[in-house]
Amino acid sequence: RRRYLSTEEHSESASDSSEDDTTWLCQGESDKRLLASNVLGRTVSRLKDKGLDVSNFHDSHKKFFRNLSLAASVGLWVTITGIPVYDKATHYITFGKRGDFLQSEYEEMVESFENVFQLNMSESDKEALKERFRSDRPACRHEMTGKIVNLREPGQKANLVPWNKSWGAWAPERHQHQIWCGWLSFTMEGCWPNVAQFVVFTVFASTGETVRLAWQGVIGTFFACLNRWFMAALYPDGAVGPAPYSALVCSLDVVLVLFLFLMSRANKNTIMFGMSWHVCMMMTFMNPDVGPRKGTAKYEVIPGVYLDDEVA
Repeated sequence: RRRYLSTEEHSESASDSSEDDTTWLCQGESDKRLLASNVLGRTVSRLKDKGLDVSNFHDSHKKFFRNLSLAASVGLWVTITGIPVYDKATHYITFGKRGDFLQSEYEEMVESFENVFQLNMSESDKEALKERFRSDRPACRHEMTGKIVNLREPGQKANLVPWNKSWGAWAPERHQHQIWCGWLSFTMEGCWPNVAQFVVFTVFASTGETVRLAWQGVIGTFFACLNRWFMAALYPDGAVGPAPYSALVCSLDVVLVLFLFLMSRANKNTIMFGMSWHVCMMMTFMNPDVGPRKGTAKYEVIPGVYLDDEVA
């Protein structure tokens, strides 16, 4: 009996100790949760205060952040639209084998030839070799776009014709007589830097303002093209043709259209685009060495429209 009671007391004592341990653990977990909740609450409060400070700073410097956003937008779009100009691979896809990149390719070929055969070539020899490379791998003609084949016979000049399936599979990387002339013509390549100008005058802080400025630019350019179309109907060949031409009439037209733009109540962007393109087109039209620029790259979708014409 004494042993039995001792065992029973020991069980009760162990049970009480277990309950105390459980209570202590539960209280410890509760304290931890409370501490974590307090830390989280203080952190959220500090973040709200910081966010409020940032918001107040932004509100007090709205003009600065607006100009920063505008500068970043303009820089981004100028960079993106300028890729075909300064990236060799993109330039090849867009404009094909033409321009300064192709000239540098000829120079690299001559340099590689000289290094491989360990030659010490004179400048005249280099030029002669460069001309040979130009005959084998000629540049695209100004009006050409798309896939072109060079049917040049040995010792003859380049004979470039549009590619078709009868000339074999299209693989210009393996066949040097196959030439890619890009999606856009030579005239487009020459005018491409103007894209940066359009971005600067068009992109603004919001999408709505950008669309509005773009529309104004289109309207101004339209009226400049409308006047250029009228002058081309009056003098088809401009200052270079055998047809009758009056420099006085063209000069009066330039002054009159500029006067109308300045006296109009059009938006500033419309006037800027209209005057800019009007002066540019009329300078070309009145130049006896250049004359009106007529298109050569046909737009197959709309008959009579050329991709590189000043006034399609």
